[in-house]
Amino acid sequence: MPKIVNLTPVFDTTVRVLAERGYDGTTVQAIAAENDVSEVTLFRRFGTKARLIAAALADRLAASAFSAPPHSGDLRADLISIARAYGATNQAHGGAVMTVLVEASRHPELRPAIGGLMPNLRHCADIIATHQNEGRLQEGDPMVLTAQLLSPFITASLWQRAGAPALQEPATVERIVDGFLAGYGTP
Repeated sequence: MPKIVNLTPVFDTTVRVLAERGYDGTTVQAIAAENDVSEVTLFRRFGTKARLIAAALADRLAASAFSAPPHSGDLRADLISIARAYGATNQAHGGAVMTVLVEASRHPELRPAIGGLMPNLRHCADIIATHQNEGRLQEGDPMVLTAQLLSPFITASLWQRAGAPALQEPATVERIVDGFLAGYGTP
């Protein structure tokens, strides 16, 4: 009877190793060994290293704080929740996400892994669209507004990974959200 593999620790290891070693340094052999499963088992299940990475990233992001920030009906509170959820998820998985985004241009087989990022962004865009429909935010593409809201945090995470101080302090989050509202909120 085949061994039943608990994929949660396998996915955790995959995301961590990808963030630490990059795509070329990530091996299915190392992931399998760390989780006491056969490398063959993982290849049978996922087919390729890139598919394992795509599945792991999609799974971990689906279980992250950013996958379902609450929608309270209070615009400012919702935007702060989105920003904080992004920050928590970035802290946990940002290294792997950044690796996929950077290395997908050199390794086209990684491009499907980018799809794992989209459900979280769409959920945030849906919250923004709800506030637009209720007249609290200006009209426009909700995905573009999501990108506008998150851009300062994405930029800060790039700097932080290079050694600069973190930007996810409550006053900073609130100040960035207030700046977003000054530009995109309705009177």
